[in-house]
Amino acid sequence: MSPLVKRVVLGISGLAVAVVGLGVWRGAELTNGRTVASAAEPQTPNRAGAPFAVVELFTSQGCSSCPSADKNLTRIIADAERRGINVLALSFHVDYWNRLGWKDPYSDAAWTTRQSAYARAFEAEGVYTPQMVVNGLEQFVGSDVEQSNRVIADSLAKDRTGAALTLRAGQKTAGQLRVDYDLAGAQPGESLVVVLVRDSGTMTVTRGENAGRKLSHRNIVRSLQRVAQPSGRGEVDVKLSTDPDGTPHRLIAFLQNDATLAIRAAATLEVQP
Repeated sequence: MSPLVKRVVLGISGLAVAVVGLGVWRGAELTNGRTVASAAEPQTPNRAGAPFAVVELFTSQGCSSCPSADKNLTRIIADAERRGINVLALSFHVDYWNRLGWKDPYSDAAWTTRQSAYARAFEAEGVYTPQMVVNGLEQFVGSDVEQSNRVIADSLAKDRTGAALTLRAGQKTAGQLRVDYDLAGAQPGESLVVVLVRDSGTMTVTRGENAGRKLSHRNIVRSLQRVAQPSGRGEVDVKLSTDPDGTPHRLIAFLQNDATLAIRAAATLEVQP
């Protein structure tokens, strides 16, 4: 069955009004450009117990409201890189927009399944784009700059205790990288999620709602592997992307509760060419 979909439009007063229909929730584009997490001090990524924000954007090249959210995620990443704060961003391209004439080349049904799991965890009526989820705990319209600033700042203001994760690159063979991990404080019912992301991608869309637009994306998810009930120390073999143009990739890994989807530890690792 197709996911329940909604559309968000601006009312006369400028307030967002939800209208149930045959599209998806579409976030009103906000232009407030304040920097992310202005109250947070620089953090050393992957330091045990360091505050972090895992930011997941569910988006699609077939959704006319998604480019503003893609730009917001790009802004979030640039601000985190500039300030050295521990924000780990992921761009999941869902597949349910593909039926409208443009197949997003980065889309995957697995990312729609992941978004549907969040909908169940949040007790939402259905999925929508663009949606942003932070640390598996809060969700909102992905183009909402003020909301993303606030939620990320709140996440970076919290010391993380009880779990810590570090990653190390191991042996690399043709098309595969062995990643060693050290994980402290894992609890029953949690999994280690290891995600390979492409640093960036730009494409001109020729059909669908964004026909004629040149779209840019950051941290595009290319694969996801899950280690159930991870031990304190272990390894996982990650299949590397077959993207042919040599664009850099990185790994982002996090410890996530299988039921609530809350994230308690996170780390990142550069993937050398």
